[in-house]
Amino acid sequence: SNIFLSASSHKEQIHTRCIEQQSKAKQIHQTYNTRLINNMAKKSKSQEVEITLSKKDQKKVTKLEAQLPYHEGRGNTEEVGKIKQQIESIWEKTREQAYA
Repeated sequence: SNIFLSASSHKEQIHTRCIEQQSKAKQIHQTYNTRLINNMAKKSKSQEVEITLSKKDQKKVTKLEAQLPYHEGRGNTEEVGKIKQQIESIWEKTREQAYA
């Protein structure tokens, strides 16, 4: 009985961590969207443009964002920085294409 309880509590802990990681990924995505909107607002107040990622780029960003909580949880700040830089470069490329 005691072993069963510890196994179920372990499953609950894993489930809780999974939900936390999904929440962090959503927060990061919202942060990038907010930055994008803020940058666009500074550039043109009279004209509002919404930039969206291509399906291919969105898939890349989603995969990269999913890796962040793993590396953050292990204190691997170097890898976290690399991943965030990759995400930012994808967004930057998309912005440049939209304004080209």
